Amino acid sequence: MWCLFIIGLGYLFTQNIIQYQIDPAIYAYMPSAWAIVIIGTLITALFILIMGSAFYRAFDAMLLEVYEQKQQADEAMYEAKNNKFEKICIINKNFELTAKP
Repeated sequence: MWCLFIIGLGYLFTQNIIQYQIDPAIYAYMPSAWAIVIIGTLITALFILIMGSAFYRAFDAMLLEVYEQKQQADEAMYEAKNNKFEKICIINKNFELTAKP
């Protein structure tokens, strides 16, 4: 939609249906024009930095959560292996006791 608006404005300017109120060559040398460009650029850069910082904090929190979940899964797997090993040892001892004549 925005592209259609820009194309429409370009057509109207090239066909001299609408015209600038001030000569663009003169406006380019005015300090107010450069102030608008500088302020707009600074605001945009500041907005990008703020959004990047928020993204970094959220991403860091998610990575920490994934790391903690991995640690919990590793601990659970270690405990499960130990429990299984203990059960096998108990079964072996019981078998040895019952197998002896």
